[in-house]
Amino acid sequence: MAERELSQSNPEREALLPELWFEVIAFLSVQDLLPLSKCSRTLRNISTPVLFRTFIVHPFAIQDPNQRIIRRSLAAMGIRMPGPEDCLQILGQPHIAQVIETFAILPPDITPRTLHHVRYPVETLTELGSLIDQIFQLLPSLPKLRRLVCAHFSLTEERVDTLIRLPLKRLQLQLCTLPAISPVVARAPGTLESVALVFMPGSWDHIECSAAHVSLFTALFSSPNLKSIHSVNLNTILLCISQSPPPSLTKLHLPIECATSRYLIPALKLCGSLQSLSFTCRHGRASYNPMPQLPPGSLPNLESFAGPAEYLPNFIQGTSSLKHVHLIHTEFVQVPASSIHLIHQTIESFTCSSALVGPFFFPTIHSHFASSPLKNLTLVSRALEIRESLKDPTLSPFPGMRQFRARVVTGSWNDREFIVNHFGEYVPLLLRLYPGLEEAEFVHPMLDKTQLIMAWNRKEAGRDDDGNIGMALKVLEIEESEAETS
Repeated sequence: MAERELSQSNPEREALLPELWFEVIAFLSVQDLLPLSKCSRTLRNISTPVLFRTFIVHPFAIQDPNQRIIRRSLAAMGIRMPGPEDCLQILGQPHIAQVIETFAILPPDITPRTLHHVRYPVETLTELGSLIDQIFQLLPSLPKLRRLVCAHFSLTEERVDTLIRLPLKRLQLQLCTLPAISPVVARAPGTLESVALVFMPGSWDHIECSAAHVSLFTALFSSPNLKSIHSVNLNTILLCISQSPPPSLTKLHLPIECATSRYLIPALKLCGSLQSLSFTCRHGRASYNPMPQLPPGSLPNLESFAGPAEYLPNFIQGTSSLKHVHLIHTEFVQVPASSIHLIHQTIESFTCSSALVGPFFFPTIHSHFASSPLKNLTLVSRALEIRESLKDPTLSPFPGMRQFRARVVTGSWNDREFIVNHFGEYVPLLLRLYPGLEEAEFVHPMLDKTQLIMAWNRKEAGRDDDGNIGMALKVLEIEESEAETS
């Protein structure tokens, strides 16, 4: 009745441009969208693509909070106590199936956003009959499906055959076991652009891939438009790349064990289009095994490197094109001066992850990069002791710096006001050192598993009564997993 009255009394309201409604609902939460979608048929049709753009199935924990949207939708269909099979009923609704872009089959306590940040496997999950088989049978009927996330279940031969033929752009697999299956003959469609393989066995020991893994990954890497491969704890991933080198690969993330693999150099020599290379490093590791020598000119387009300082010289032979460097779990003073000399004319972004960033950091940065185009500086550390270093009167201003970020990865403070005041003292010191600074951001973890983000922006800072630039920080407190993703 209410819907009929709304349509009859305000016919012009639903006749407004849909583009305006899409702009409005883009700022609404799910809690706001649900009642809005019940106001009228038109608003339901406009809201549905946003509500069901990401479809998450937790077949082993239907009461998980991530199922709130599904449970409420089922309630509207007259189903009060939904079970796992009820998800299939929703997928059978044409107006929902045609708007799903991301589909995720996940265990409890995992969301697509936190998939890469789960350090240990959650409880091993038991298959619920043929439910996942039925889901895989329905996946080809989702016309807009572009991203698939699978975690903690077995990829049988039938499921692999379905997966390899889906017109996906992004595929994420975590701890999906592969039984002895026949070699994968089919090749991934040309739409596949990104593959993430996060197989974490409960320890940091790398995994030897079976023949089934090699067969599947080689088939996935055959996509002519594949641009990104993210691999964790798979030390034969390079073998798959060398057997089926993606011609358009621009981003490659590898476990640190791959740095000493005999397949590293042959694989990289086949990835001439590579622009970004990064390694996952173990926390607390002090040194790394020597890396094989990469022939000069093997990666002519490489612009970004993330890994130990010991490996940096291998990627900057001759004339370096590196613009973004992230040195992981190392002390900056260990970086060879010859390496700094090769990149100081090209580097635009520098990140240093270290156990402790002490008073040596800023003098070293300013002496090495005084004539560089460096614009962005990021520190990631367990402890930041940089206040006295910022006060050093011998440091000359660095006018080219535009962005400064500092992130503490482990914190023992839980006094919100103290933390904000502590980092607030850094802003005037940074502006003295970097007069052209436009943005500053500080991230500190709290004991309740949230992250405190404190940000300063020149455009939003304004000026005080004396005409000086405002120094106040904007403070945002978010969940730890969201901070890691951002």
